[in-house]
Amino acid sequence: MEEESVVNKYPIVFFYITVLAIGFIALIPVIFFGIGIFTLISATSASLGAIIFVGITRKKEGLKDLFSTFKNWRCNPVWYIISIFLMPGLTLLAMGISIMLGLPLRSSYLTPPPLRNLELFIFQFIFIFFQAGLGEEIGWRIYATPKLAEKYSKLKAALIVGVLWAFWHTPLFLFPGTLQHEMSVQAGFLFAYSGYMLYVALSAILFAWVYFQSGGNAWLPVLLHTTLNAANWLLLPEAPFIVKMVFTVLVWILSILVAAVYGSDLSRKIKD
Repeated sequence: MEEESVVNKYPIVFFYITVLAIGFIALIPVIFFGIGIFTLISATSASLGAIIFVGITRKKEGLKDLFSTFKNWRCNPVWYIISIFLMPGLTLLAMGISIMLGLPLRSSYLTPPPLRNLELFIFQFIFIFFQAGLGEEIGWRIYATPKLAEKYSKLKAALIVGVLWAFWHTPLFLFPGTLQHEMSVQAGFLFAYSGYMLYVALSAILFAWVYFQSGGNAWLPVLLHTTLNAANWLLLPEAPFIVKMVFTVLVWILSILVAAVYGSDLSRKIKD
């Protein structure tokens, strides 16, 4: 009997090594030579890593299986509604709570520039769809989470991927102009970093939830990621740190509630 290779035995470990290698190597020309285009390679390293890793280990058949999930677009429309409106809704709720708490919000924050430039918003939304949606979710949710769910519960798989996903964001705290860097400047690195890591790790529950509840509809985590980043880009860039923290806490609470209500399998228990 042929012994299983170490790569096949620990696929997520080697997938993640591939992702980090692509991501961090792509940053070298950015850091030392200022070639900004390579940031796009780094930002999409999760999906690139999955495609490369699956292509090497499982060849054409593996890639066919990976992308076949995009054919599974039919599901209860409520999951499309959740994927599109959940994160913008939480962002607006965070703004509303902040106003109720009497936090000083500048008029430029309440009426962000993109609202006065529809073309810019449409372009940015499309860019986010490809960069953050397809550029990350093929790796995190479409490959890694279901793969781990073969061995662990869906909730545990989501949290493991969430931790890997959170650590992957670390370089963003080092580059001025990113939301993560601005948070570390406003609140201190340790507080901002630990809060953000917990936020990303727990939000992975929501991504896995919409994916598994829809029967493996790959478009839903892509849409959820797109609308999350689009809402943050549109509404939160000039917001005080406390407003971003309110949003973060709302995501913590909702993620924990989903885990508590839907259980370790992230699905309701239906009685016969």
